Amino acid sequence: MLNLLPQTRKVAQRRAFVAKQLQFLTGVTVVATSCAVVMLLASDWVLQRWLSDLATTSSTDLISAEEQAELKTIVDEIVLLTTAAQPILTQQPQILPDLVNLLQPTPAGIQLHSLSLDYVEEKLELSGSAATRDDLVDYQQILTAIAGVHKVNLPLSDLTQKDTVPFRINATYEPQNLETIE
Repeated sequence: MLNLLPQTRKVAQRRAFVAKQLQFLTGVTVVATSCAVVMLLASDWVLQRWLSDLATTSSTDLISAEEQAELKTIVDEIVLLTTAAQPILTQQPQILPDLVNLLQPTPAGIQLHSLSLDYVEEKLELSGSAATRDDLVDYQQILTAIAGVHKVNLPLSDLTQKDTVPFRINATYEPQNLETIE
C-alpha cells in the first residue's frame, strides 16, 4: 500500500511525471525524425548515383562534389547523434512496471517524498522520512532485495536520529525486462 500524500503534492508529482514522459517522448521523436531524414537523403543520393551510372547520355552527376561533401558532413553529424541516443532507443524503459517494482514493497513506517529514476545513468534516488531508525534500516534491506537495485547507499548521517528520521537513499538501478518482472 502506498503512503498517502497531500493532494497538492500528488498533483505536483503527477505533473512532474507527465513532464518527464513528454520530454522522453519528444527526444525519441526528434531522433526518429532525424533518422528518417538521413535515410531519405541517403536513399536519394544512392538512387542518383545509380541512375547516373545507368544513363549513358549524362556526363555529370546530379549531385555536385560540394553538395556531396555537405551531405557527408550532415550524415556524419546525424550518425554521431544517433549513436549517442542508441542506449535510449535500445533500452525502451518501461516506466510503470519499474515504479510498481520499486514502490510496492514500501513498508508502512516509510513515507516517500520523492523518487528519481535515471535510465541513462542507471541511478535511483529516494528521499523521505521513516518513523524509526529500524524502519529505515529494514527499508534499505528491502530495496537491496529488489531485482535490478544494486549498491544501495544510506548515509550514516541519516541514522543519527532515533525517531522521525529524514533520509536520502542512492542506488543503481538496472531496468528489468517485462518478462523478468512478471
